[in-house]
This record gives sequence, C-alpha cells and structure tokens, in this order.
Amino acid sequence: MPIRRRIPVLESEGLTDIGLRRKGNDDFLLRSARKQLFIVADGVGGAEHGNVASREAAQKMHELFDPRLKNLGEAMSGAHEHVKLVNVTRQTAGSTILQRRKKEQYECATTLTALHIDRNGMAHIAQAGDSRAYLFRGNVLKQITKDQIDPVNPNGLGQYVGAGELTPVVTRGLTKPRDLFLLCTDGLTKHVRDELIHDVLHQCATEQLNLKEATRTLIKEAKNRGGSDNITAVIVRVK
Repeated sequence: MPIRRRIPVLESEGLTDIGLRRKGNDDFLLRSARKQLFIVADGVGGAEHGNVASREAAQKMHELFDPRLKNLGEAMSGAHEHVKLVNVTRQTAGSTILQRRKKEQYECATTLTALHIDRNGMAHIAQAGDSRAYLFRGNVLKQITKDQIDPVNPNGLGQYVGAGELTPVVTRGLTKPRDLFLLCTDGLTKHVRDELIHDVLHQCATEQLNLKEATRTLIKEAKNRGGSDNITAVIVRVK
C-alpha cells in the first residue's frame, strides 16, 4: 500500500516596516491560511506607484492561485499581466488628466516571491526579482531563490512582475516537520547578513523566540543597521 504523508500544519507570522529613510512603504505581504500561500512583494519603478504594483500583484496572484492545481507559476504570470494592464489604465488616465506628465510616472512593477505548501507536504516557491526565500532545517540556513539581477545593469533586476517579459522560476521540494521558511524583501537582506538570519531562526527553532518575536527581531536588526529601505519578513513553520 502507498504511504500517505501527513497533511502539514503550518504556523506563520509576517511584518512589514517602512524603515528609516523612505517616505512610504512599497512592500506588501500576504498570508493565506486557507490556500497555504505566503507572498512578499517589493514595488519598484514609477516613484509614487510601487505600492500599487506590490499590492495588486500579490492580491491578484492570491486570487488566481488554486491549491488543487498547484498553479503557482501560472498565477504569478497572471499577476504579471494584471499589473501591466494596471499600468496601461493609469497611463491612459494620466494622459487625459495631465498631458505634460511622462508615461513613466504611471508605470509600476514589483518583485514577487511566493510560497505554497500543499497537502502532501511539498513546498512550491515562485520567484521574480530579488526578494528571497530561505529554508532553515537542521540548524542549516539555505537560500532557496536566486536574485535575478540584470547582467547588463548590476543595479537593475532581470525580471519584474508588471514590466517586460516574465518567466517565473518555480522551485519544489518536500518539507519536514520543524522546517522554517523565511520570505523577505531586500530591505532586510541588504542590511542583515545570512549569519544573523541563521541565529534568529535558530532561536525560533529552539523556541527561544516565537514566530512573532523572530520576525520583529529581523526587522529591528535591519533598522539598527541602517534601515535604508522598506523591510518585510514572513516566517512559516511546518509543525
């Protein structure tokens, strides 16, 4: 007889913070217990409109994602097309209201990193941009995603949701009880080294910190080290 895996029980916490230097928060996080879906997004471009992209992309991806189909990549592609349509709508309205404003002022895009853990305990991670997903298991921290950097412009990204062409990178792997996943924007990783992330998640794994305390600690450490960007972190525990 085939061995049926235990349906995983998940626990999560998430926090987003404006940081110390930004006037607004272009990050967005989403946690859905019903779909076992977790998303972080970091809006970029369009100056004032990054928050539109991150919110619209995350919410549309959640809407399109079906846990029965495990269609994480397809849902991200759908969110990409949705944000592109939002851009067209905003550009059209902008050209009507203020003819002198440039088209680029209405364009927005976002990074997007999403995690789904299905009923069989398989983790599915979809990625666009440089927000990250980490796995902490057995006292070892592993970065699962790879930052998608533009090879021509090291300061730019190779892929965004909402701009250009998008091919979501989807990674899969079986989870184990007590696994910890961290999803975060680069406002965290540009200030907090992997060694410190490891130490915080180790304290969480050994119950020295609960999930909420661990999330707050990561945000606090990023701000203590400069806080130059918006900071978002989501921690998911497989119980």
